Amino acid sequence: MQACTFKDPREFKDCYLKQCERRKISTPTKFLAHQTDATKLVMPADRIKVSDWEAICSALLKENLLKTLSIVSAKKKKDWLNLVDQSVTTEFGANSVKGPAIFTRYVLEKVVTSVVKALLRKESSCESLHLELPLNPTCCRLFSQGIAGASKLRNLSLRGSCVGDEGLRFVCDALRAMPNLRELDFSECNLGVPSVERIVELVKCHGMILSTIAWESSFRYRAPEVSSSIGLVRLSLNKNPGIGDEGARKLAEAIKDDICLRGLDLQGCRISNDGATALLGLLMHNKSLQVMDVRANEVSYYVLDSIQRALQAEERVAETKKALFKIEWLPLTMSASK
Repeated sequence: MQACTFKDPREFKDCYLKQCERRKISTPTKFLAHQTDATKLVMPADRIKVSDWEAICSALLKENLLKTLSIVSAKKKKDWLNLVDQSVTTEFGANSVKGPAIFTRYVLEKVVTSVVKALLRKESSCESLHLELPLNPTCCRLFSQGIAGASKLRNLSLRGSCVGDEGLRFVCDALRAMPNLRELDFSECNLGVPSVERIVELVKCHGMILSTIAWESSFRYRAPEVSSSIGLVRLSLNKNPGIGDEGARKLAEAIKDDICLRGLDLQGCRISNDGATALLGLLMHNKSLQVMDVRANEVSYYVLDSIQRALQAEERVAETKKALFKIEWLPLTMSASK
């Protein structure tokens, strides 16, 4: 590899190139070596070799400028978790495997651990994290062991990671200590009613923490008020058919009095008129929600129209205009319920 001139030692690109030079990697991955936005990094995980993962993990622990980090596998998700070779626990073994290195236990656990360590640094600027990887319960446990200390993180997406109910249990337990999260995306994560119950507990826990903060700020006779600038504003659970009507009813009951949430996405969750009616009843109490998306479910046009009209009610529109966070509707996924 030719000698590199490093423009800013805080940029991921320059940290990565320096690690490549130190490790004598002659051909750095092009899309990493030519990164143009120092604040945003999207990594197609399937295209990265073992040696590059070593350099990447080291670079993540040194860079200071990334605000958005995405590590995504495009591999088909059918039976995803079983595709990970659990027998490969060394760098040598990972180099010997055909196919994407990220589908070995060694690389997958190293990447998850390194990401968490990177977020925990006080120098980290990362506010948004998206991992779309085959995160089995062991990886979820590794992820949860330190993520609660990532105080700057605002948006977390595990969309498409197939974490399942057991994996999400570890994640939700860790997120209870992170009331400043703005957006959570657990779409296409193979979740069922047990996960909904965990999420409900998480939302209630955040509500209690925020209420405590509000009362502390009201000391010396100031009126208690939960600031609309903090708290979970969007929860996306699309394409989790295990949620069903029971999960929809539990969500409706849990967020009836929530004043932070602005968007709830439930496309393709196998919800019928029964569950959608419970969510419609939620809108009669909760005036903060701007988006309630139950499309791509087994819901009649009449109920969908009723939900839409409730969202467009004059009182709710007036509340939306005052909100600091404006929530947009996500694109419709036609195959969501399949």
